[in-house]
Amino acid sequence: MMSLDNHQAALNEFIRIIEQQPALQPLARSQVMQGLNIFQNLALSYALHRVERAHQESYLSTALNRSSILALAEDRQYLPTRPAPSQGTATIINNSAETVGLPAGLALLSEQQLHYQLVEGIKIPANSRATVAITQLKQQQLTFTIEEEKPFIELLLETALSTTIHQLQVWVDEGEGPQEWQQARLFRNTDGDSLAYDEFYTHTDQVGIRLGNGIFGKIPARNATVTIALQLTEGQTTLMPNQPLFPLQSGIASDIEITTANVIEGGRPGESIEAIRRNALYYPLYNENKVWDDDYVFFIKRNHPNVLWCNVWGEQEAEAMHGTPNVNFINKIFICVYAPDDEAIGEKILQSLQTVPQLNRRYELVKRNDVGFAVNIKGTLHRSVVLSEARQQIQQLLIQHYDKDSPQKREKAQVRDFYRLMNNLGIFDQHADIAISIDGPAEPKNLSEMLFIDIEKTMAQLTLTY
Repeated sequence: MMSLDNHQAALNEFIRIIEQQPALQPLARSQVMQGLNIFQNLALSYALHRVERAHQESYLSTALNRSSILALAEDRQYLPTRPAPSQGTATIINNSAETVGLPAGLALLSEQQLHYQLVEGIKIPANSRATVAITQLKQQQLTFTIEEEKPFIELLLETALSTTIHQLQVWVDEGEGPQEWQQARLFRNTDGDSLAYDEFYTHTDQVGIRLGNGIFGKIPARNATVTIALQLTEGQTTLMPNQPLFPLQSGIASDIEITTANVIEGGRPGESIEAIRRNALYYPLYNENKVWDDDYVFFIKRNHPNVLWCNVWGEQEAEAMHGTPNVNFINKIFICVYAPDDEAIGEKILQSLQTVPQLNRRYELVKRNDVGFAVNIKGTLHRSVVLSEARQQIQQLLIQHYDKDSPQKREKAQVRDFYRLMNNLGIFDQHADIAISIDGPAEPKNLSEMLFIDIEKTMAQLTLTY
């Protein structure tokens, strides 16, 4: 096909074709035909561009539309990481003359219309107060009726719900009472009687539940009732201390007062579309079937997205850290992790690793050693910058990159990184130097140490002048 870059050649070819038509020959070199030729060139260029864009949308590495990326990720059986809720504590005051008991999962509502719930049940004696852990979750149930007994029944959830799901459970009632069905990724290790389901995520941002076909997973009977219990969260939210929370369950005594005891934060949004694209590219190597090439960190963070810091090492690294060989290190994997407000995360990880087919491997949790450091920053600001706003910007930037509970926390504290961060703020006088030094260790001394910034000490010794 003739290249459209050579417009004069295209025009000459167009005129030649017109001149071969007796009826149009007098108009061959008129402005009308020249205009038609330009219009055809533009239309064809636009069509070629659309074809090229459509071709790009068929590849995960070049797709731009969210629906295209999600569709290609679904082809790879990839499930995006779910959002995690913010957590904290609340103070419950019992002003009545009787002991009051509140159940685990009690629904609470803030003035900002955010839903919270108690992590565990609690009893509060008369005229006393207690502190209890809460999390930003909302319970909801969806019910479906199986209209036809057929293989691979799919149940889709609404998009508005799907993007806020933190956890879900599936219960099926075939007339003998509800039974909980367990998730089996890709129906692995199942047979025709297994009470199992698989989960998928569609290009329309919908979570779907797929039931078995009688060979891999059981087919539910006709008229069976499927109940999906959802835990929903808004992800990254913040609720300040001393904010009232109102019980949504009827029968709670009016003498009960519930307020937040600290900042309710630490949540995390669902996986971004760019992260979905990148993870889906490498996901077929892992596919939740095994730890590929001993990449335990990927496996742990994939299955436990609330883990913010993780170190995993084996026999060779353990010997190097302790400086001597030890028979207890043989075929052992050491795991050291941190997840905010989840002290049981280590045990949960050990349970997940039991599903991984690894021969002659033993797992051991290592106690984490938290090590704080401070940063001495002295700098001269632009005269147009407000001092209080500059301090706030610096504090937010340091928290984002070095705070203990930040998903973007860096593993080391290097002076050049702090210079880069401060210069990128654009608040310092370019003709004056910024003095930066680190008070404390700049990097972990061993594999079990987790470094984080002492933000209070850092801000206390922050020196800003004009």
